[in-house]
Amino acid sequence: MIKTQDTSSIVGQRPDFEANLEQRTEELLNHLEEHIRKSLKDLEDNELKASYDFATWLQNIKKENSTLESELARKQSYEAKLKEDLVDAEKYEAQTHSEYDNALAAYNAKKAECDHKEEYYKRETARRNDENVDIDECIKIMEEVIPDLEDYTRKRADNLNSASVPDKRTDDYSLDRSKYEAAGGYTA
Repeated sequence: MIKTQDTSSIVGQRPDFEANLEQRTEELLNHLEEHIRKSLKDLEDNELKASYDFATWLQNIKKENSTLESELARKQSYEAKLKEDLVDAEKYEAQTHSEYDNALAAYNAKKAECDHKEEYYKRETARRNDENVDIDECIKIMEEVIPDLEDYTRKRADNLNSASVPDKRTDDYSLDRSKYEAAGGYTA
């Protein structure tokens, strides 16, 4: 026989438990069982869906891994090519530095040469300008003196025209040409 419990401490705490405790407990257990059965069905459905989702995820991960592996292989080959290109680039860089240094040295040499020529040009221009001043002074003197020499020159020219001149013999190579008179030149 079932022993009756003293419910005095729990009476009034839950209004839905006012009826027979045993009947209410049984209803509660039935309700709980029904809920568990529905939950099991939901759990099975959810488990199947989760399995399907996991299979899809696993397939996608494998596909992504395959893609990433091929991408990694491509990038590794690209890295190897870049390393080879880096060696060539470093050689080219060294060559361009050498060419730059040579060009800079040539530039500096050419600049030094141009500076020297510029200095020479300035020095020679100054010298020539001094000479031109002297030449201009000579021209001025000649312009003053020549009119006075005109009569003297005419007289001398007339004198030479009247004097007999021996034949110049420039075709006779037996003559000693170191002496002007022996070659048929004029006697002063």
